[in-house]
Amino acid sequence: ETILNTEQEFSGEFRFPGGMKDDLPFGTIPAPIIQASVGVIFDTDLLVRFVPSSTYQGSSFRLTGFGLKHNIMQYFGPLDRLPLNVSVLAAFSQANFEYNLAEINFAGGNENQKMSFEADTFTVQALASVDLPIISVFAGLGYNSGTSHFDMTGDYELDYDGMTVLRNFKDPISTTSESTGVMGVIGGRLNLLFLKIFANYTIQEYNTLTAGISFNFR
Repeated sequence: ETILNTEQEFSGEFRFPGGMKDDLPFGTIPAPIIQASVGVIFDTDLLVRFVPSSTYQGSSFRLTGFGLKHNIMQYFGPLDRLPLNVSVLAAFSQANFEYNLAEINFAGGNENQKMSFEADTFTVQALASVDLPIISVFAGLGYNSGTSHFDMTGDYELDYDGMTVLRNFKDPISTTSESTGVMGVIGGRLNLLFLKIFANYTIQEYNTLTAGISFNFR
């Protein structure tokens, strides 16, 4: 007696949530950034940047970073009296983003469903700025190296083509990617006593525009 086993293929898909972009003005999320610099030795500043953990519609985001910036104008004698600053910067940052999928009844609605993303970035830059009493303009050229991790954890049910065939997936996605490349930045800052208004544009694999208001305390 011969028994033939046949396999039947099904195709299905996860329909991910649409996100929150349409609910926000300009498709952006404003976030407070705490940044401090402390002068150490040899005209070198220690920089610390911190974004407190913030939550929105089941998602959370936080960022930490630190770096060292060294002023090289001190090596050019009388040129250091000019309103020109040239420095080199080395910095590391880590960003973490999590999205609780259980809150939107996604793919079975199990309570342990979560997406998480982590990005570690190391940057080396040469920076130049012209600092006038009210306005400053700056530009820089550097090199970025980064590693990112994306994980989709928990238990998920997949419905194949609307049929009643269900399959459970546990921790279905875990990926790691690396990227390196040259980057450039250009921007300006308006100095109003302790208030500073700034904007800068970064040219890299994914171009970014950053703008904000900062308060300076000495």
